[in-house]
Amino acid sequence: MLRSQGLLRTLGKKLNRIPAKNINYKLNVNNNYPVLKQDDSARPHKDLLRILKTMYLNESKANSDKNRLCSNLKQVNKTCPQNIELKEISSKIQTIDNESVLPEPKTKLANSTELIHKAKLQMESLNKSFELLISHQVDKRDKITYEQLEFDLKHKQFNSKVKAYIDVCCNSGMLDKAIRYLNNLMEDSKRAEHDFITDVQVFNRLMFELAKYGQTNQITKLFKTMRTSADARKQIKPNLSSYTAVIQSIGAQLEKSDLEKKANQFRLTLERVIFDIQKSSYTLDDLASSMYLSSEQQYFIKKALNLLLPSFEFKYAPVTNLDNPLLARLRQPVEKKKGVVNEKIYPREMIDKKMIMENFESQLREEQNLMIQVPSIRSLSNTELKTKEKNDKIKAILLRHFREMITKNFFKSLELLKKSKNPNSEFIVPFLTVLEPNVYIDILMKQVVKLAQSSEYFSANVNFYALELGTILENKYHEYLMVKNKDIEKIRSIYDKYVDYHLAKQQNSFENLNNYREEWMTIMRENDLFKSNFEDQWPSQIRLNVGKYLLEEIIFKSCRIDKNLINPYAKTSKQKYEFAFHKIFRLAGVYKDPQVKCHPLLFRIFGSNLIFESNRMPMITPPMPWYMSNQGGYFLSKSNLLRLYGEAANEQKLLVEATNPQDMYPVYDSLNTLSSCAWKINQSILDLLIDIFNQDGNKELEVPEPEYKGPDVPRFPNRKLTKEEYKEFYSRIEKAKKKRAEMHSLWCSELYRLSIANMYRDKIIWFPHSLDFRGRCYPIPPHFNHLGSDISRSLILLAEGKKLGPTGLNMLKLHLINLTGSMKKSTLQERLAFANSIIDEIIDSAERPMTGRLWWQKSEEKWQTLACCMEIRNALQSAKPEEYISYFPVHQDGSCNGLQHYAALGRDQDGAKSVNLYPSDRPQDVYSTVLDLVEEQRRSEENINEYAMLLAGNINRKTIKQTVMTTVYNVTFYGAKLQILRQIEDLKNFPQDKAKEASAFIAHKTFKSIRQLFSSAREIQDWFSECAYLITRVRDCALKWQTPLGLPVSQPYFRTVNVQSSKRNSLSTTKPDSLKQRNAFPPNYIHSLDSCHMMLTSLYCERAGITFVSVHDCFWTHACSVDEMNRICREQFVALHSLPLLENLSKFFMDNYKFTAEEIENQSDDEIRRLMVGFNEKLESVPKKGNFDLAKVLESVYFFS
Repeated sequence: MLRSQGLLRTLGKKLNRIPAKNINYKLNVNNNYPVLKQDDSARPHKDLLRILKTMYLNESKANSDKNRLCSNLKQVNKTCPQNIELKEISSKIQTIDNESVLPEPKTKLANSTELIHKAKLQMESLNKSFELLISHQVDKRDKITYEQLEFDLKHKQFNSKVKAYIDVCCNSGMLDKAIRYLNNLMEDSKRAEHDFITDVQVFNRLMFELAKYGQTNQITKLFKTMRTSADARKQIKPNLSSYTAVIQSIGAQLEKSDLEKKANQFRLTLERVIFDIQKSSYTLDDLASSMYLSSEQQYFIKKALNLLLPSFEFKYAPVTNLDNPLLARLRQPVEKKKGVVNEKIYPREMIDKKMIMENFESQLREEQNLMIQVPSIRSLSNTELKTKEKNDKIKAILLRHFREMITKNFFKSLELLKKSKNPNSEFIVPFLTVLEPNVYIDILMKQVVKLAQSSEYFSANVNFYALELGTILENKYHEYLMVKNKDIEKIRSIYDKYVDYHLAKQQNSFENLNNYREEWMTIMRENDLFKSNFEDQWPSQIRLNVGKYLLEEIIFKSCRIDKNLINPYAKTSKQKYEFAFHKIFRLAGVYKDPQVKCHPLLFRIFGSNLIFESNRMPMITPPMPWYMSNQGGYFLSKSNLLRLYGEAANEQKLLVEATNPQDMYPVYDSLNTLSSCAWKINQSILDLLIDIFNQDGNKELEVPEPEYKGPDVPRFPNRKLTKEEYKEFYSRIEKAKKKRAEMHSLWCSELYRLSIANMYRDKIIWFPHSLDFRGRCYPIPPHFNHLGSDISRSLILLAEGKKLGPTGLNMLKLHLINLTGSMKKSTLQERLAFANSIIDEIIDSAERPMTGRLWWQKSEEKWQTLACCMEIRNALQSAKPEEYISYFPVHQDGSCNGLQHYAALGRDQDGAKSVNLYPSDRPQDVYSTVLDLVEEQRRSEENINEYAMLLAGNINRKTIKQTVMTTVYNVTFYGAKLQILRQIEDLKNFPQDKAKEASAFIAHKTFKSIRQLFSSAREIQDWFSECAYLITRVRDCALKWQTPLGLPVSQPYFRTVNVQSSKRNSLSTTKPDSLKQRNAFPPNYIHSLDSCHMMLTSLYCERAGITFVSVHDCFWTHACSVDEMNRICREQFVALHSLPLLENLSKFFMDNYKFTAEEIENQSDDEIRRLMVGFNEKLESVPKKGNFDLAKVLESVYFFS
């Protein structure tokens, strides 16, 4: 890059010698290459270099492009005379072409640009067509200035801080202080320009606190304060919650005062409030249906309104959603089918109410403790055991000393804070006094232990630990509120009744009973057990400031180590201390990054501890069902419905909150079905894995090896090295370090997984689930769950058992063969016959896993194969295999599921056949089908293309599999080329100097074959990309849509934009990244569809009494239930795609993004008006569909198999 800039400067010096005159030219872009041509317009020649440099830096992305442009510029530089005609430069630069991104082979590739540049040129053409409209829309938007951005940012931070401060003051018994603070803010004329309140929630929080005590007059004063500002910006409009607080305060007054004396006054106040509610476009029905009010609040509100409206009652929305056509059959009675095993065998932990409630109380205690210590499975030698005993004694001494010093310093620093005149110090006092002092000290001690676990070679940013500490404190604060508001007692009461429902459902799952969410909400309403749902998060700046104060002022200054502990043989009469933690500065680019470093002694003593947050661990009792976007999963620990962070998370969170709660019920119900599945540990596999892990792992069996078995890190020799030798040594050192770091990371992950599994080996566990932004479901515990690796999946069994029945044993055998991955093209009958022929190998693997013939180790999924071998062995050894109680989950996988959805969307007959939507005698393998087409094209070019000749016999299914699989994820040509290159590099007899060109050749043919095979799918994918690009560019917003089950989706792809001030200061803001929005929409929309299919299958399986678990497009159930689950799976796929999905998506786009008739009519420019109409037409131009009959999916055996 620097060399190219130097060439441009040199060329510029020569150009500047041209006599001052106007030179006619224009700079065009042809496929990202700068090309100079003559033009009639006149511009100064000095602009040439600036434009040329800009085009080069911005448009020439690929390395080959840069090299070729650089070469041309060199040629110009060499031949450039003192006085040069611009046309000479033009003629030289015009020689650059972009016929192909492939290096020119000896023989030209036939039609090589047909697919390689198609998507790129398509977007360029689209951009060019709508360029005027995009520019027009950009010009209409207000360009944000640095000053405006700074003002908005500081104003938003100010409101968030004040809201959190008021809330904490109210909850810590400092109501008067909160009122004084608010009044001072409103009256202070010297405050900064951006420091004024616009968030109505600040006043609402204070009003609800005053309402508890019936302080209606104080609330009235707050209303006046909100409305009386002379500055229109500072006037705050009350919302429904504001009026609700007034009504609640009247109800509280009625509870205390003589009704007869003040009845008329109360009635007048209520009439005025109701008038204001209606004037503000609200109704009492909105108030009556609110789900955010606690039971106590509802009591006082009803008491007040009954004074004026005796018939007023809270009206709750139905707990059932009957509007969605996909859910219509859920309410129909389910009949027991003959030959289907329905009886389930439950462990005592699931049927003994006393034990369930004991586990519930244990779960509450774990969540209150915030952290869980997990015993490590790592075996220790005798020497290590002695060292551990010694370290445990030192640890006890240190912890006792740390606690004493932290307690002393906490009270001392708190007193200094209270006396401080510094506004910032005074501001954090309520956050450090709202809880009991011992709570803060316990949190600090847990953080000390966590800090002491960090490696002596690793340190993290101070702000990272400070923010983490502030977040822990916030979680403890929310728990304190639950105790204060008696919410924990309400949860306990609801759960007690909920367990009765759970037990009844287990006894008879065919009765038309409520689902988990419906029952929880029914219990809550019938028993008036509503808990408050106003839980605003502390802003990150407050969490950071409070955490930083506790970290730097308490932990750093309190935790010191006696040197005599480090070296007991050098004891002195005086105690000498070293700080346990200190701040260091590491270079991070050009900045010095402050980081936390712990004393080496602490790491040696505490490093073996495994401590995890309680809300990242499995639960030991059925989770709370999701019934709101902020209520579900864990009982006390805060669970997020969406797995998103930052600005994107806030945007989609607001979308979910704005959605009608009933529309979200199907999503909640599916999450609850997955979360309600109980698991137990496969102890036979666990014991074997622990033994292998403690014997330094096994690379062949995918059990990670410890770091010391990795490559040795080379040392520099004691001699002077040449530059080449130094580079080689440095490269070898970095590779060795990287490999050892990867090995250590994998080893630690496996240690966590096995240790957690070992801790729960005799318990029944549950995995609460949440969603990603597309609606895909994931378990919340990250370290151990069924979505993990082959080892993770082999470690768990279903806690509910079912008899194998007449078909279960065969399903286990088929599942075993599927796990090996060796017979994907064979029929089910052939797979079953093969399984029966190797029964001896299966039994040998089960009985002698490490000493036998080791058949299981040849499988793709080794550990799951071994677990299945053990299950088949156990069934065969039972007296009657059909009576054998099996807990083993059997999987059914979709056949390239993304392409299945594309084929169904486009009703593509050929595509449907290749991905098993169409019934056939044998399973169709889409990868083999594409391979045949690629091979056919290769053979046709053997005589004209050297790469076609070289690749003869070297292209197999594995070569193109990943590219075909990721086509649905909008893989680029460059990405596909890299995928194929990795496969070619593994070929021993292929000339590696030709590998890059050959991979490009195969990628080109693969794309062409996929387009040929899935013609409708490509048209749909192109329409998706075009709509996404235009919407984000023209409307300048993140792309949104709604799934068929009601989840609103917003794509979280933004780019950072720096806005500079006149003083060269800069602030960053975010704007939608149109490129990522475009590329990501096709796969994300398909993911949202496969999530809906999974959710529908889960809901209908739960209704049919079938245990159901999923790993995205892989569905799990008992062996005896596979046939029934397969039937439901097919029915729901057909039901989903029978909806006009593309038409509904187009309608959503039109409803939210189209140009209205009024906008088009008001546009004076005819060309822009034409483009507006064209924009609308593009959103409406749904691709045509083929003639595939969806009902054929019901007959397809290999659709999911």
